Amino acid sequence: MVESIRDIQKTLSELLNSLKKIRSTQISHGKILSSVKKIVDAYFRESRNLLITLQINPSHISEIDFAMQALLEATHKKTTTSKYKNIVNKLIKIFQETEKLVLLSATESTSSFVYNQADNKIISTLKKLVPGAALSYEQALIDLQSDQRLSWRGPATDFRESLRECLDYLAPEKEVVNAPGFKFEKDLKNSTMRQKAIFILKNRDENSAATKTTKESIDLIDQTLSSFVRSVYSRASVSTHTPTVKGEVERIYNLVQLVLRELLKL
Repeated sequence: MVESIRDIQKTLSELLNSLKKIRSTQISHGKILSSVKKIVDAYFRESRNLLITLQINPSHISEIDFAMQALLEATHKKTTTSKYKNIVNKLIKIFQETEKLVLLSATESTSSFVYNQADNKIISTLKKLVPGAALSYEQALIDLQSDQRLSWRGPATDFRESLRECLDYLAPEKEVVNAPGFKFEKDLKNSTMRQKAIFILKNRDENSAATKTTKESIDLIDQTLSSFVRSVYSRASVSTHTPTVKGEVERIYNLVQLVLRELLKL
């Protein structure tokens, strides 16, 4: 949620530091131009939709839009270093205010969402163990209930990240790879989510049926997420792919919820 706003703030600050080191009066560095385009892309592809979903004041969004467009336009022509600095400085100040607005809006909007009993248990348990995973899971739930999303990449990733962070906490990499009989999967140098889940359940002496179900569910999460990513890039029409993609994210949600309930013994 607010992380995407903070990421842009961080990237803008890094860009400003790079600009301060440039001696020439005009920008011609490919690396600088590439950084600028990535910042603009990140805003219009992800962060702007978040601001709309959280019902941030449209005039504030327009202010960011205007500054971002000015930054992008600067890459299309010969632009002075000082102009770049002015635009970036302005954006940094705007995003400092944006962060406050997002935090306030997110707090207000979260209170209006009602989760089912299983989700409430998952969130409350994760908050005690892995707060970051709890935030990712809850944010994905909020996004999933929105009727105005233009992109579903955020909630899909958040659901998977909440599971990954939980597994990393319950099954530290060092313990998993040093367990008797462990073998890395082909072409990999780290354990997989499935291997971590099996490690957890085996250490609890869970029955083979539970282990098998969890393992298959994690495989399905990876497959569904891959299908989701392909669908985003293969469907040209937003009106055609948005409902379908939402269905794929709901499938990821159901699978992640199932695995987390098993891992957390809920």
